[in-house]
Amino acid sequence: TIENEYKMNYVKNPFTDMQEISAEYTQGVINAYGLGIVKGNTSGAFNPHNGLTRAEAAAVIYNLYSIIK
Repeated sequence: TIENEYKMNYVKNPFTDMQEISAEYTQGVINAYGLGIVKGNTSGAFNPHNGLTRAEAAAVIYNLYSIIK
């Protein structure tokens, strides 16, 4: 189930730049990471001030679809 997958992947601070994410979005980012919807970049950063590339947006949509299908 989604709940079990979330509990298995839960990490309090999954990205090296968590302090740059606005407080009102922090829990949502953590939840999205826990569900495997977002993964960050190869250096472990989320880069909240950068826009999404088409490839990143496609990956988010694909990961979300994989969960809800």
